[in-house]
Amino acid sequence: MRDAFRPLESLRPVINRLERHVEMVRDVARILERGRWRPEDANDSGGGAQHPASRLPRQPLSEASGPEPSRPPAAQVKRVLRYYLNRLEERAPRRGRGAQTGHFVDHVVKVSESYWPGLFHAYDHPQIPRTSNGIEALFGSSKRSLRSTSGRASTAGGKMESCGEFVIGAQALTGLMPKAEIEQRLTAVPDAAFEASKRQLLRIREPARERRSIQRRLTDFLDHTLTEWLGQPFSGGP
Repeated sequence: MRDAFRPLESLRPVINRLERHVEMVRDVARILERGRWRPEDANDSGGGAQHPASRLPRQPLSEASGPEPSRPPAAQVKRVLRYYLNRLEERAPRRGRGAQTGHFVDHVVKVSESYWPGLFHAYDHPQIPRTSNGIEALFGSSKRSLRSTSGRASTAGGKMESCGEFVIGAQALTGLMPKAEIEQRLTAVPDAAFEASKRQLLRIREPARERRSIQRRLTDFLDHTLTEWLGQPFSGGP
């Protein structure tokens, strides 16, 4: 049995490196969630191969998180995250087997700085969600509902592109309001207002419908354009 698993021993350095990299990402997540980061031991040895992530308690983030915490101030999160990234860069190995970790640290810092200008607004404004998870879930639910209703395998080129704001609004309404109340409100809508809304939706959808028509029947569209440009009556397609 040992002989069978002996080739896996060569992967141990890779596994150890991945554990260090994952711990760094988890540290960033903790800072963004709590606005603080504290090493286990402040008296480090000062070795170049040591990283802040290697001295933190290896506690699962889900267990450490618990209930939804209160939002820390944006200035605090920004300060702590900058401090942590600076320490990572200072201690990142650049030679030998640790060079891969140094490259990973550079990538973490680069990605963090690319998001930096808009990363901290949500902490000081409770109306802004901290993540896009809820919005993405709503979009996914809306697309699944459309696919289920229309029988199409994709929402590309459909209502999500031509009048997506109405689709998302309707989906959000069904999630916030009981079905009986929605039906009661829809029943109270006058026929004239319903027809006016339908005409408005058709106007909004028309540009997308025309683009799809051009793509599906490009030859007819070009013939029609040519005959109009030449001033000849259009006889229609074949």
